Amino acid sequence: MGVYLVVYYFILLLQAATSQEDQPAPRCNETCGGVTIPYPFGIKRGCYSYSFFRVDCKETRNGQKPFIHRINLELLNSSEPGLGYVTVNNPVTYFNCGSNSKGNNGTSTTATASSVNLKGTPFYFSGFFNSFGSVGCGSWATLFVNISNVAIAGCLQQRCGDPTSKSGGCWAEIPNIDLVSYTAAVR
Repeated sequence: MGVYLVVYYFILLLQAATSQEDQPAPRCNETCGGVTIPYPFGIKRGCYSYSFFRVDCKETRNGQKPFIHRINLELLNSSEPGLGYVTVNNPVTYFNCGSNSKGNNGTSTTATASSVNLKGTPFYFSGFFNSFGSVGCGSWATLFVNISNVAIAGCLQQRCGDPTSKSGGCWAEIPNIDLVSYTAAVR
């Protein structure tokens, strides 16, 4: 039996739990790495409405990318102004890839679980806009609410070497709840 790559990921939309009515200064048309930074987010002081909405423009191997400062998640894009949604890049966890595999930050990894925690912030993961997926074969991928043993979604990947399956993974619907934290695991 060979080594199989098992990757699970979570398509995320963050929703600000508070609404902001004041507007940024006119000088705040900001971008980072081709991504427009919408108000209430901002890079420069005076361009974000609250410290939780501060964005850092970081240099990565793939050029500059915007990260929400307090939660360190990459900001991909935003909704129409006033709707309160942004799309963020969630960490991808690799499992059973051996010591030569590289995670998102370029370090070797053989992790089997990953957690994201937004407690104490004005953000949550929208249950309505997200789905849970796992790429690989022969494993059960599970999403747990907060850091607990309460599973809210899961899927079984096809059997390794199964010629009848063309999907390369599995998908599961997430209940329409707003998550503050979650743990994803592969077994």
